[in-house]
Amino acid sequence: MCSRESDFFIPVEDPAAYVREGLASGSLCVHTVVKSVGVRAVPGTPGERIETVLKNGLKETENTVGTDPETGAPDWIVTGKDGERYVVTDASFRERYRPDPDEPGVFLPAGKPVQAVRIRENIRFTAPWGEEEMLRAGGWLMLDPGGIYGVEEEAFLATYRMTEE
Repeated sequence: MCSRESDFFIPVEDPAAYVREGLASGSLCVHTVVKSVGVRAVPGTPGERIETVLKNGLKETENTVGTDPETGAPDWIVTGKDGERYVVTDASFRERYRPDPDEPGVFLPAGKPVQAVRIRENIRFTAPWGEEEMLRAGGWLMLDPGGIYGVEEEAFLATYRMTEE
């Protein structure tokens, strides 16, 4: 019997506990980072399914566009540097990005620092939007107040930078 790709990822039932345990053991270290690269984005259509497929072909996760309960507006479909698409709630999007005055449809990061930890093993876990996310060793767990989610190593290195904090 052949193994599925997801069989090579350690299941993590509670990402917050995983991070706490890693910090306590010294296997994980918190870094403060800021996004440094703009994105393309459009308002989504509620009910639309967006599959996040990384440059390396790994299906990272899937999410459904909803309506942000805080603003009443649809979630945004964001396209990253390498063409990966993902869903961001309207409130979160407006907090994290501002329109590029020189290029319609492009949004620049607002410079809000976030905390992140780099993982050393392949893991899979339930993302804040309720879908399974797979993250390879070297990827980063973003410690967002709305929930912990993953960013693949190459995408992280291309779009985030460490701060002095």
